[in-house]
Amino acid sequence: LGDECDRELYCGIPFYQSGFHARRNVAWWLPAEKPDLKPKVTLEFVGKTAIDADLTRYEFVTQGPSHMSFYVSPLEGFRLYEWSFSSEVPRSGVRWRGQDVHFVNFVHGIDYSPLRFWVVI
Repeated sequence: LGDECDRELYCGIPFYQSGFHARRNVAWWLPAEKPDLKPKVTLEFVGKTAIDADLTRYEFVTQGPSHMSFYVSPLEGFRLYEWSFSSEVPRSGVRWRGQDVHFVNFVHGIDYSPLRFWVVI
């Protein structure tokens, strides 16, 4: 993977399970053309709201195929305080460049409705 893992969070690969990232150095990687994914993934930043002097809520809408991955990696010195996926934020997975990394795997059936979500940092 060369220096992709230094430049890109999770090496720029859309892992469906965060544990795959931990095993990337022992995996076999085959060269291939860039896939033509359909439907296309869209991610729209809806807006931000200051909760107080230290916390900001960022809201997004996404839509795409039945399996999508979403990674949250706040800059060093910040942390993911809250999000709309669960009542508690799970502990960080494998850290990247000194930053926590939180992983969400979006999976859905035939309902391709847009998903609205938010994070508080």
